[in-house]
Amino acid sequence: MRLEHEFYRLPLRFDADRLMREVDGFDEGDWQAHPQDYRGNSAIALVSDEGGARMTEQAALERCAYLRQVLAALDTGIGRARLMRIAPGEQVPSHTDSGSYWQSRVRVHIPVITDPRVIFECNGVEAHMGAGETWTFSNWRHHSVRNPTDIHRIHLVVDTCGTASFWRMMGDSRFDPTRLDAAQPRLVMPDDARPVRVPTEWLRKSRRADPNDMDARILEVLLEVARSPDNDPDDVEELTRAVDAFRHVWRGTWARHGDSREAAADFFGAYEQLHGRLEPLARHIFLVSNGVDAVMLLSQRIAEASGIPDAKPLRLPVEQSTALLVKRGQAAVRFDRPLIIVAAPRSGSTLLFETLAGCRGLVTIGGESHRVIEGISPLSPRDRGFDSNRLLAVDASEAIACRVRERFAAELLDHAGKSLEIRDGEECTVRFLEKTPKNALRIPFLCRVFPDARFVFLFRAPEQNLSSIMDAWRSGRFVTYPGLPEWSGPKWSLLLTPGWRSLAGQPLERIALEQWCIANQTIFDDLSRLDRRRWMSVAYDELVRDPKRVVRNVCRHGDVAIDERDLESFSEKLPLSRFTLTAPDADKWRRHNGDAVERVLPETQLLFERLQGLTR
Repeated sequence: MRLEHEFYRLPLRFDADRLMREVDGFDEGDWQAHPQDYRGNSAIALVSDEGGARMTEQAALERCAYLRQVLAALDTGIGRARLMRIAPGEQVPSHTDSGSYWQSRVRVHIPVITDPRVIFECNGVEAHMGAGETWTFSNWRHHSVRNPTDIHRIHLVVDTCGTASFWRMMGDSRFDPTRLDAAQPRLVMPDDARPVRVPTEWLRKSRRADPNDMDARILEVLLEVARSPDNDPDDVEELTRAVDAFRHVWRGTWARHGDSREAAADFFGAYEQLHGRLEPLARHIFLVSNGVDAVMLLSQRIAEASGIPDAKPLRLPVEQSTALLVKRGQAAVRFDRPLIIVAAPRSGSTLLFETLAGCRGLVTIGGESHRVIEGISPLSPRDRGFDSNRLLAVDASEAIACRVRERFAAELLDHAGKSLEIRDGEECTVRFLEKTPKNALRIPFLCRVFPDARFVFLFRAPEQNLSSIMDAWRSGRFVTYPGLPEWSGPKWSLLLTPGWRSLAGQPLERIALEQWCIANQTIFDDLSRLDRRRWMSVAYDELVRDPKRVVRNVCRHGDVAIDERDLESFSEKLPLSRFTLTAPDADKWRRHNGDAVERVLPETQLLFERLQGLTR
C-alpha cells in the first residue's frame, strides 16, 4: 500500500525470547524457497490462500501458541502470514509491491531473530527493526533488506487490509529516530491459558471486475503517469488512448451482458487488443513515485481483475528483464557488470582509471562523468539546492536510470580511445569502466542504475591525500561549482560534501579533512552493505609499487579478460596521470602543507586504520 511515510513503528511489543523458542522448534525441512525465489531467502507459511472463501491457517501455525496470540493482538484481519528468513550475507533485493493484492494491504514486520547491523531500506530511508517490535512501511516504494551478519535474520511478516482500531494505532506511529516523546509500546506477554482465534481475511472470489472496479485499478496509474516530467507526452497520450478504448469496451460489454459466461469472448478480445497496444510502450513510461514500469503494472492489474484464465500479464523477454539494454543510434549496448572506481578526491583514481582503461576487455567514456550524470536535471546540484553530490537509490527512478545508461552508451570509447563501433541493428555487450570522485557519494544510486556493478575502492594515506586536496584547491584547476551560493571562500573545488555550508570561514586544511573523511567514510559504509563479492579495496601505495599485480587483481575481481600485452607497457614506475600537479613524492606533503596537515592528521587515524584493515 502507498503510505505517507516510509516507516511506522507501531505501539506493540512482543516477547522476542518466546518467539525465538517457537521458531527454533521448526526443522530445516520446514523452510521453503522464498515465493519470489530470492537467493538465500526462505519462508514458512502460517496463513495462506488455499482457494477457499477465507485465508487459511496452516499446520505450522497450530504448533505456535504465542505466534497465534501475536496475530490476534494486531486486532485486524490476517491475510498472508509467514516467517521470512534471510541467510547470512544475503539480502532481499530492491523491489516494489504494486500489484492488485497490495492496493489495499500493508505488510507488518515483527522481528524474531535479528542484529543491529541488519538494515531495512525504504525509499532511501534506513531503519533497523528490533526484535519483538512491530513495524510497517510504504511497500509501494522501492525497499530492500541487507543481512551482512553471520546469523539467519527471521521476521514474522503479516499482510492486512487493517481495521478501524489498526489504523488508529497507525495514526501516530510514524518512525522518527529524533523523537524523544514517542509513546512506549504495549508489551503483549504470552498467555498459554487463553485460547486464541486468528481472524483471517475474507477473499473476494468474484470472477470478473465490474467497470467501476476496473476503472479504479487503471486510473490511479494513469493519473500518476501524467504527473511525471520524465515521461514522453506522446507516449503518455498513446497509453491513455489505448487504455481508454479498453475501458469503454469493458463498460459497454458489461452493460449488455453483465458478468456472464456468454460475454467471455468479448472480454478476452478487449484484453488481447489492449495487450497488443501496450507492448511497444513497455520500458518507456514510469511512475513518478517509485519508478515502476507503468505499462507492466497496468497489464498485471488488468489481467488480475479480468477473470479471464487466458489473460496473462505482459512479459518481456527474460534476457531483457534487467533493463540494461539501451539504444545507441541504430544499434544497442548491453552493460554487463560495470567496473566502478570509487575514491576520495586526489587519491589516485585517475591513475588507476588510466592504467585499467588500456585493457582490451574494457570500454570507457574517456574521462569523468560529471556532465553525463549532472546533465540530467533532477540530478544536478543546482536543481537540488546545492545540497551535496550525494545520490541515493531513491534518486534513480527507472526513467532516470535509463537516461543515465543511455548517456553513457552514447559516449563509449574502446581501449584505444576511439568511438566504440557497433553496426546498425546489432547488439554489443560491454564491460564498462567508470571513474569520477563524486561517485564516492553515489554508490546506492549507481547500484540502482547498474544492479550488477562491481566496485574498486581506492584509498590513500591521509597526509598525502590531504596535502594533494589542498594543492588542488590552490591551483584553480579543479573548480567544480564556481558560483556556489552562500559560499564566500575560494571557488569550490572537488567534491561537494553534505554539510559544506558549515565550512564557511574554516582554514583550507579543515575543508580538505572534511572531503577526505566524508568521502572515505561514505564509501566504507555504503560498500559494507553490499555483498562482499561485489567490491575490493586497493591502497594507493600498492598501486604505485606494483601496478601489474593490482591490475591483475582488479581484473580478476571484475571477471575482466586480460591480455598480457595490456601489461607490457607497465614499467617499474607508472606514468603520471593527466591531473597530476607535481611528480609524486612520499614527503612532498611536508614541504607543501606540512604544518597545516599535521594539525588535522590525528583526526584521520581511526578511519585510516579501518581502511587499511580492508586490504589485510
